[in-house]
Amino acid sequence: MASTATPDDAKGPTTSGRFKRNVLWQLVANGAQAVLGGAYLLALGRFLGPAAFGTFSVVMALVSVAGLLVDLRLQDVVARQFAHADDQGASGHDDGARALDLFVLEACTRLLPSLALVLLALPLARLSGLHDDAVPLIAIAAGGFFLSKLGWGVSTGMLRALGRTDAIALCLTADWGLRLGATVACFFLTGLTVELAVLLGLVAGGLGNLVQLGFAAREFQRRVAPLTLAGWHLAGARARLRDNRRLLTANLALSASDLMSKDVDVALISSILSADKVGVYKMAKAVVQSIWRAIDPFYLAIMPEVQKLYARGDHRALRAFLAKTSLRLLALSVLLACVGGVGATVVLERIVGPGFHEVPGLVWLMAGWVVVCGPLVWGHPLAVAINRPELAVVASLLGSFVGVAAFLLLTPSLELVGAAVAWAATLIVNFGLVASLAAWSYARRSHHAQELAASASAPSETRA
Repeated sequence: MASTATPDDAKGPTTSGRFKRNVLWQLVANGAQAVLGGAYLLALGRFLGPAAFGTFSVVMALVSVAGLLVDLRLQDVVARQFAHADDQGASGHDDGARALDLFVLEACTRLLPSLALVLLALPLARLSGLHDDAVPLIAIAAGGFFLSKLGWGVSTGMLRALGRTDAIALCLTADWGLRLGATVACFFLTGLTVELAVLLGLVAGGLGNLVQLGFAAREFQRRVAPLTLAGWHLAGARARLRDNRRLLTANLALSASDLMSKDVDVALISSILSADKVGVYKMAKAVVQSIWRAIDPFYLAIMPEVQKLYARGDHRALRAFLAKTSLRLLALSVLLACVGGVGATVVLERIVGPGFHEVPGLVWLMAGWVVVCGPLVWGHPLAVAINRPELAVVASLLGSFVGVAAFLLLTPSLELVGAAVAWAATLIVNFGLVASLAAWSYARRSHHAQELAASASAPSETRA
C-alpha cells in the first residue's frame, strides 16, 4: 500500500529527533559544566578563602563585562544563517565564505575588549577597589578571554546547526575537567594563588576552544562547504553581512544591556562591600547559575527549532511545541531550585569552610528567578524567529534598569541580601518581558496572516 505521509510528516520526526538529540547532548554539556565547573569554583573558594576568591571574582567579572560590551552573540546568527545546513541539497553556494565572514567578525570583537582591558588595567583595578598588583591579573585574564572566545560563537552555532552538540559537550567537559584537575594538583604541589588560578584558566580555556574550532571546521567542510581564503575579501564579507545587520545590531545592544544579569553586579558590589563579602556573593550566584545550566540547554536547542517551524509556517506545531516545553520546564525549574537550595544548606559550608556560611540563604533567595524564568526561555528565540530581535533588547534594558535601581537602593542597607534581590529582579523582568512581547507580536502576525488568507479565498468561494 502506498505511503500517505506528507512532506511535513517526513520533516516532523526529523525535527523532533534533532531537538531531542540536541537537548540531550546540551544537557550532558551543561551537566558536566555544572558538576565540574561547580567543583572548580568550590575548590577555588576552599583553597583561596573568601577574600582572595573575591579578588579572583572581581577580575573575572571585569573581563566578562568588557567582553559583553561587544558580544554579537554569533551563535544565534549562525543558527539563523545555516538553519538549512542539515537539509540535504539545501546548502547555499557561498556558505563557506559566509562562515569565514562570521569568524573574522568574531575575531575582531574578541580582540578589541582584550586590548582595552590590558590598556585600562590600572584604572579598572582602582575603580573596582583592587590593589595595583591586580593589574597583571587583569592582563592575564584578558589574554585568557581572547583565547577561549576566539571563534567560539561561530563554532558553537555551527555544531548545533549540524546536530553535533555532542562535540560541544566533549569540549566543555574537557575544559572544565582540565581547570579542576590542574587547580587541585597545583594546590597540593605548590599552593594556589589568584595569579596561578587565572593563568590555569587561560591555558584550559584556550585548549578547549581550539579543539572545538577544529571539530566545527571539519564537520562544516565535510557536510556543507569548503573553508578557504581563496577568493575571500573584505568587500564581499561586508556585502554578505548586510543580510544579518539587523540581528547583529540587536545582539550587540542586547549584550550591552544585559550586563546587570551577568557579572557587572560583581564589579559594582566590589566598590561597596569588602572582598570577602564579594566572594560570598559570587559563590552563591555561581551555585544558582549551576542550577540554571540544566535549563539553558533547552534555550540553545529551542532556537533552531523555532526558526524552522516559523519559517515553514507551521504555526500550530510551533504553538504546541512552545506550550509543551514551557510546562516541562516549569516542573524542572521547581525541582532544580529545591535541590540546589537543599544542597547548599546541607553540604556547601562543609566543603568551602565557615567563611561562606551566608551562601545557603542567598541561594534560596536567588533561585526564585529559575522558577519564574525557566518556562519562558523561548521568548528570545521566538523574537529572533519573527525578525523582532529588538524586543529582547527592550526587555533587557528595562530589566537592567530595574536591577541597577534595586541594587543602588538595597545593597548599601541590606548588603548581600539587597544585591541578591536586585540580581533576581533583573532576570525576572528581562525574561518575563521578552516572552510577553514576543508572544504578543507573534499573535498579531499570525492573526494578520489568517485574515489575508481568508480574504484571498473569499472570491473563489463566492464563485463556487
